[in-house]
Amino acid sequence: MSLNEDKRSQRLRIALVMRDYSQGRGGAERYFVNLSRALAAMGHEVHIFAAVFTGPQEHGIHFHRVPMMAKPAFLRLLSFFLNARRMVREYRDRLDVVQSLTMVYPSDIFRLGGEVQKEWMKIRCPSLILRVLKFIFSPVYILNLYLERNIMDLNNTREIITISALEKKILLQYYDYPEDRITVVYNGVDHRQFHPGVKQYRDLLRKELCIMDSELVGLFSANNFHRKGLDAVIAALPLIPKEKRSRILVIGRGKAFSYQRQARRLKVSDSILFIGPVDDPERFYGASDFLVLPSRYDSFGNVHLEALACGLPVITTKMAGGSEVVRPGETGFVLDGTDRIEALADAMIRLGDPGLREQMARLAPVTVQDFTSEKNAKETLNVLQRVLRGKSPLS
Repeated sequence: MSLNEDKRSQRLRIALVMRDYSQGRGGAERYFVNLSRALAAMGHEVHIFAAVFTGPQEHGIHFHRVPMMAKPAFLRLLSFFLNARRMVREYRDRLDVVQSLTMVYPSDIFRLGGEVQKEWMKIRCPSLILRVLKFIFSPVYILNLYLERNIMDLNNTREIITISALEKKILLQYYDYPEDRITVVYNGVDHRQFHPGVKQYRDLLRKELCIMDSELVGLFSANNFHRKGLDAVIAALPLIPKEKRSRILVIGRGKAFSYQRQARRLKVSDSILFIGPVDDPERFYGASDFLVLPSRYDSFGNVHLEALACGLPVITTKMAGGSEVVRPGETGFVLDGTDRIEALADAMIRLGDPGLREQMARLAPVTVQDFTSEKNAKETLNVLQRVLRGKSPLS
């Protein structure tokens, strides 16, 4: 038996690198935790290199705390990159394979779970002049571009995992990376946490929030309000007759002031309720009737899967990788873009039809039942093993 064959048949020593190891922080962080647990459950030895840890030590998972400066953002990013790279290199001879889930290289595999920086900047700053100014005055942007460019170098990254076909397509538009070394591995969802049974929380949470049972409730869940299109949701509300207008629950980290001001200007403040970050998103899925996330650009938000698994129809856009798991007209609506305000308003009006909503709610969980953390871990492991088959890991 060859060395590589022996490694494939044995317990692998896998390093996973990302800044925050936390179930409650966001979708990417929940994925990080779930992947580590799934790989450990398969019998592999998992080493976590992160700056922030929440939760207890678990069997088969070993934590390595990476020093990181708290502020400013530029030094936070740079210090984590430098210290994580140093620690992984020091530990390298005790690892079989290294997967980075953030802007750290070299690694055997890089999982692109966020945006391609060049594409996001074009969307965020449509004007070339604004992009130039951003480049001049934003050290974080410069560093992100520098790290991204180096990660897309075969000398630094053996294989890349993207979490949607959309993200793979965008990556190839900007970088000359071999397409046969890019694998789409969709996220999984924890069906024990997210399932139609979350409706048990509906009455109690609505009572806490002073929302009547008869009200139609849309959920907006994001940690970047602009990128996920909260302004578009607010802009669509005045186009809906008041008696058909949804109440929108906004959960997640984000600066609410400008959106509250927009809602006041459009006289729809009573239709928007800002909750803030939550540790129990399943309760809010249970209290809501649909998810609305008209993203400008989103590689693949876990919230799409979570909502569908809970039986919520989803309104999103083609620029969201999560739209790839939505069946238009059957489990939700996929808009051409965030700027299609009238189409967004129309989708929310259509979901006011109880018959259509209930039909979508029944079908939604069925369509995502095969998207599991275990399946995601197995497909990720296949890529890890392909690296071991191909050549020696990066030093």
